Amino acid sequence: MHLVADGGTPVPRPLPVDGLESDDGRLLATAGPLFPAPGDRIALDGHRVVVTRGAGRSPRPAAPPGAAGTADGCTGADGPSGPIRSPRAPGGAYGRPMTVERTAAVRGIRLAYRESGAPGAPPLVLLHALGERRPDWGAVAPALARHRRVYAPDLRGHGRTEWPGEYSLEAMRDDVLALLDTLGLDVVDLVGHSMGGVVGYLLAQQQPHRVRRLVLEDAPPPLPRVPSVPTRPDGPLDFDWDMVLALRRQIDSPDPAWLDGLARITADTLVIAGGPSSHVPQQGLAELARRVPGARLITVPVGHLVHAAAPEAFTEAVLAFLLGDRER
Repeated sequence: MHLVADGGTPVPRPLPVDGLESDDGRLLATAGPLFPAPGDRIALDGHRVVVTRGAGRSPRPAAPPGAAGTADGCTGADGPSGPIRSPRAPGGAYGRPMTVERTAAVRGIRLAYRESGAPGAPPLVLLHALGERRPDWGAVAPALARHRRVYAPDLRGHGRTEWPGEYSLEAMRDDVLALLDTLGLDVVDLVGHSMGGVVGYLLAQQQPHRVRRLVLEDAPPPLPRVPSVPTRPDGPLDFDWDMVLALRRQIDSPDPAWLDGLARITADTLVIAGGPSSHVPQQGLAELARRVPGARLITVPVGHLVHAAAPEAFTEAVLAFLLGDRER
C-alpha cells in the first residue's frame, strides 16, 4: 500500500503509523504519527516504513500541540526524507531501536539506507561487504542501535541504491561522505566489513576529522594480491555484476597511495580479524593495524563473516570499543 502526498496538495493531518517493530522483533506499541512533506511517497512494507522523497518538496507540516516525541529528519532540498515521530522508550541508553527505510539523492544517484535507534544518540555508519546490502547487519544492528543512531546504506551498485554503471571504491567513499553531508553528520563512528572496510579507511584517510572511531572487520589491506577472475552466480542478482568486476580489479591492484594514507587516519581504530579460516590473509590485517596509528587488532576465529557467524562476540567487542567505560 502506498500513501502519497500530492506535490500540489498540503497534507492536512499526520498519517498514523502504529504497531511498528524494531529489528529484533519487539513490538513498538506506539510508534507515533508520520509527518510526510508534500510530494513524499510512503510505502508501508510489513513492519517497515519506506519513505521516498518527492520532487519540489515543501516544508513539513508542524506537529500538533502536545504531540509526543521529537521530530526526526530534516527538511530542505537535499535533506533526508521522513520523519517518524516516536516517544523515547526503554531498551537501551537512548531508548528502544526503531527501523526506518529512507532514500536520499547524493552525487546524482538515489541512495537507499536504513536508519535505526533514537534520534538523540551519536551516529554510527555501517558499510557492508561486496555483494551484500544493508540487511546484512540485521544480526547486530539492534544491539548497536540501543546505544547509537545507526545508518546502514546500500552502497552504489547494491540493493535498492541505483546501479549507475560507474564504479570505484573512491566513488563509494565519496557517496558516503555526501550522505553524511546530506544528513548533517559532521563526525561519526564507522564500522566497515570487507569491501565496506576499504571504503571506511579510504574515507577516514581522506577526511580524518569526520571519523571518531573506526572498526575494520576482516577488511583487505591495500596490498597487491594475485588477481583471480570471479564467476558470476546463476540467476538474478541484487547487485550489479559489473560493479563486482570493477572493484575486484581495484582490490587486487590497489593504489599505492592508499597504503601510505593509512598513516593519516586519526580515528581510534579497531581491526577485527576472522582468523585462519578467513580468505583474507591474516598477516595483511596485522599489517593494516600496524599502519594505522594506535590501531588495535583482535581475532574472532569464525572466518570472514564475523558479525554474522558470531554476532554476540562481535557486538560485545564493538560496543566495548565504541562506548568505552564512560558510556557503558
